Amino acid sequence: MDTLQKTFSFSPSFRIDVLCVNDTDCIDIETTECEISKPDWFQNNGEGFILVGKNEEETIHIKVHKKCKLRIGFKGPDIRIKNTRIPIQVIYKTIAIDGNKLNDTPILCSYELPYTYNLDCDQVGEIAIKIVQEPYSYTKEEFLNGLMVINSKYIEERFDDFISDFKSSTQLNKIENFWKYRTQMLKLDASKQSDALHKYYAYLDNRNSWIAHNAKIISEPIFPHGISGIFISGGAKIGRNCVIFQQVTIGSNTLSDSSSRGAPTIGDNVYIGAGAKIIGKVTIGNNVRIGANAVVVTDVPDNSVVVMNKPRVIRKENMDNKFYHIINGIYGYHLDGKFFPVDK
Repeated sequence: MDTLQKTFSFSPSFRIDVLCVNDTDCIDIETTECEISKPDWFQNNGEGFILVGKNEEETIHIKVHKKCKLRIGFKGPDIRIKNTRIPIQVIYKTIAIDGNKLNDTPILCSYELPYTYNLDCDQVGEIAIKIVQEPYSYTKEEFLNGLMVINSKYIEERFDDFISDFKSSTQLNKIENFWKYRTQMLKLDASKQSDALHKYYAYLDNRNSWIAHNAKIISEPIFPHGISGIFISGGAKIGRNCVIFQQVTIGSNTLSDSSSRGAPTIGDNVYIGAGAKIIGKVTIGNNVRIGANAVVVTDVPDNSVVVMNKPRVIRKENMDNKFYHIINGIYGYHLDGKFFPVDK
């Protein structure tokens, strides 16, 4: 089969815009796993809510406090490359309000081409909106043709990576969205959390990271260099506004005979430099700064700075800094990309 004709399918995240037309304080919205936001720009003509979800089936509960008119837009995701929106399509197999289906056939939508439904809420109560997505199938050619707004050569050359990004949850592809996913996941019942946990740890595994879901983190930390290489063990406690640089370990001591067995507790406004290690049942106070590569195994009081000892400089002559090792049973070293055997 021609590679351009090879098909692939995925269920992208859906987006639903709910606008209470020309009125406010009319409704509240509850969902199991959707991310809900109220951006300022969506409040111009009333009170607007934006819901983003990933599940192929989702039920949204709208609690109506007074009579109002709702404009509901069923869309595809708002995904962009270089600030250019990608026309990813979503199939709404079923849209039902209080059990009454709005569509007899699947509806194909994108962000730019939504399906809009106007709903008159004549009485106080609860409205249930159920949606069912159907995976959408593309050929590579169809997909590339849909991206004519972008440099198609750039997309074609990176096609596999591009598709991989779309197959992953769009709620996870940025740090702030990852943290929103984590927050929503932790609210799920245990019976519904298994699949979410699998996706959560798969995402971290791809970044050589571990942030235990049972670590208690009061507010989203700041990760100036991303979360790659970060390790936070289960049982750790982290306060508000913590700054965590790359390759930081906040780890438990699991030795049964150790007096510091347990996990760290870290206060508010703590700054943890690159490569720092905080190990065991230690307490880091508020407003503490921990320098790069510091190893902390004892308590640190509030308003303190922890730094490594100053390195010593020892002068020597004619040092051999080659890396000696064994390859296929032969001992030697590498120099300028070549291997040189050496007699032991």
